[in-house]
Amino acid sequence: MPQDIAENEPLLKKTDGSRVLVREISSSSADTQRASETRGRPKTPSTPLPLKQLFVLGLVRLAEPINFTLIFPFVNQMMVDLKVTEESSEIGFYSGLVDSCFAVAQCCTILQWGRLSDRVGRRPVIFIGLLGSIISVFFFGHSKNLAWALTSRSIAGALSGNVAVIQSILSEITDSTNEAKAMPLNSLTWNLGCIIGPIIGGNLLYPAKRWPNTPLDNAWFREFPYALPCAVGASIGLAALTLAYTSLQETRWKKHTLKSNVVTVIASREASHNPNPSQVESLRSTPKKTTVRDILAYPPLRDTIMAGFLQSILATGYDVVFALVCFSPISLGGFSRSPAEIGYAFAFGGLLSLLILPFGLPSLQRRYGTVSLYYGLSMFWPFIYLMFPLLNMIVRHFVIDEENCTLSIEGTYVLWTGIAVLILMTRITSMSFSLNIMLVKAAAPDKEMLGSTFGVSQTIACIARAIGPILASSLFAASVDRQILGGNAVWLVMASIGLWGFLQARSLYCHNL
Repeated sequence: MPQDIAENEPLLKKTDGSRVLVREISSSSADTQRASETRGRPKTPSTPLPLKQLFVLGLVRLAEPINFTLIFPFVNQMMVDLKVTEESSEIGFYSGLVDSCFAVAQCCTILQWGRLSDRVGRRPVIFIGLLGSIISVFFFGHSKNLAWALTSRSIAGALSGNVAVIQSILSEITDSTNEAKAMPLNSLTWNLGCIIGPIIGGNLLYPAKRWPNTPLDNAWFREFPYALPCAVGASIGLAALTLAYTSLQETRWKKHTLKSNVVTVIASREASHNPNPSQVESLRSTPKKTTVRDILAYPPLRDTIMAGFLQSILATGYDVVFALVCFSPISLGGFSRSPAEIGYAFAFGGLLSLLILPFGLPSLQRRYGTVSLYYGLSMFWPFIYLMFPLLNMIVRHFVIDEENCTLSIEGTYVLWTGIAVLILMTRITSMSFSLNIMLVKAAAPDKEMLGSTFGVSQTIACIARAIGPILASSLFAASVDRQILGGNAVWLVMASIGLWGFLQARSLYCHNL
């Protein structure tokens, strides 16, 4: 090998009839197009989307958000029914714990699912994830105590590697000309699930009480008032598993995985100090396992994942604290809404995302570029969290029955208008998750290890999803119970994290993604 080859210079070298590709290190992705670079140039024709596989993948993906979100409308009421605490201000801590245990279990296994999908294919891992979702949601509906509920959610998290695998599939069936159209699929199906799941959860609980003198009025549903919505969710998961088995195609490349970018760096540096070609080629041909440290050693990917980490804390914290605030009395900083109303609020958010993502994201991404749009969206989070105490302060003036937290007609309109604005801001900001997928792909050190790269990304996102719910709900409980800053400390802390996320998103400009 010549000694004067720079580390950032791509090579294509033949060795014993095989070709060894040395990837250009300084470039984050050969197929990534920035909007600023394409202005004034002829547009590259867009590759046709594989619509059939996207349709199947979307339906398969849909089952998980349904089963994940259907508990949101009633989880606080379930904690009351399970008598986990006598203090109403502490209910949020336990409901946040239930939400967090899913992410804790998932972050312990999702990287391994990503690596396994690189070795055995995407389909088997998809099957396992769906099976875990089916089992866990069914048993969650039959929870008799807090430990049962926590175990059920943990099973779902431990067996759920589908989010990273589906991102890998999307990356493998798209390219830079059509990825902006396909990448929102993950978010679209998630938000469709956010419509269906909360409606199921908010309207099918207590079936024996709500539909007396019907077949649903039986001893089983009287003992397990949350079994019906969870059984419906499990049935949807079973249908998705059947569809995946019959129609989902394997996208994992059949050829041997090329060497990781880390090995390329080592080999190139070795070449600059050691002119012996046989030793360098021996180093390149030695299979090495890409570790988490190797992946995170690449600065563009590390900063991108950190930005996603903060976004995930903010988003999952919002989901839990929104349900908690809606459930809590107005006197404790809440909105005093019923489980059904909470379900409809979540469904409204999902509907907004279904409209915003396919029509807004592609055009905005083309116009402003991925990094600029991501940066712009991140500035919404501080304002979103500060809207909660502002809206509670406003509706307090419309309370006509403090004991029952009853609002006047005008107050009800004001409250729901404020909730709608809050949800709209959050749904607009949630476009950043689709953008983060594109940025992770662009920053990946080796395109042949997308499963592992997305696995690392999702592992760290899972840590954030474990932190977000328990952090937001615990801060809310502590703020209200101890009246820290008048019960508003939670909003100040979460808004500060939002500001941190905004500054982290700004750092992505340095990496030419």
